[in-house]
Amino acid sequence: MFAPVFNPLAAEAIGILEKTGPMPFRALACALRLPRRKWYRLAKAVRALHAAGYASLRRVGGVEFVVPSGFPPFHPGRQLAFAWFVARLVEAGGQIEGNLARFPKGTPRPVMVVPPDTGVLPGCVVVLRDKGKLPAGAAYWCRAEELKTLPLSRCLRKC
Repeated sequence: MFAPVFNPLAAEAIGILEKTGPMPFRALACALRLPRRKWYRLAKAVRALHAAGYASLRRVGGVEFVVPSGFPPFHPGRQLAFAWFVARLVEAGGQIEGNLARFPKGTPRPVMVVPPDTGVLPGCVVVLRDKGKLPAGAAYWCRAEELKTLPLSRCLRKC
């Protein structure tokens, strides 16, 4: 049974988590466009979500994720890369719908998080988890490590 949550930041956070899945705290703060000095508000909101049963904190693969309740087991490397891509996309004014990225000025494109040298859908956005060669057929690409520190406009490259 879920308890009501009256914190507007918590409601916004659970909305992002339900679309994206598990996210590290910093990626969630980035997606919510919170400056570092306001992270305490997000910590309070995450505690409220946890107390109400909407989310939990789970350490997987050495990374602590804020996980929406009922989310199935996940691959930590793939989910970490996807979460940071979504955080930077939302920070830039875009939206995510499943695995479809809607950029602020452009057509929607599928997003794939892959290791290097694998097959991908033609015209998709590829987030590379590791160093290596870019898969053929992608329209845009970025590296997961860069997404943690740079805005999307500086990470995303055209193929």
